[in-house]
Amino acid sequence: MKCLNRNVLIGLGVFALAMFFVAPSARGALPLLLIAACPISMVLMMFGMSKMKSPGMKSSGGSCTTKEISPQQQIELKNAEIARLEAMLQNSNSKHTDPT
Repeated sequence: MKCLNRNVLIGLGVFALAMFFVAPSARGALPLLLIAACPISMVLMMFGMSKMKSPGMKSSGGSCTTKEISPQQQIELKNAEIARLEAMLQNSNSKHTDPT
């Protein structure tokens, strides 16, 4: 289950210990914490991913949009990416076929 990876479990453990020592009367909320683990981790993941925007991205009212570039520039960028990927593929193929 993706929601219960090691980091999420560590975070839940730290939070549960904090609740145990800070608010002992709130121990009844621990089962709720276990039920809410996946939604909480999803919210944290969305928050973290919104902070990791690529340099070509800018925020506009909460949604990600690309920089304004002309269609010709977009074509040039795509062609450069295709050429780079073809070179990587050829390099990979030559390594696999070379017996030395």
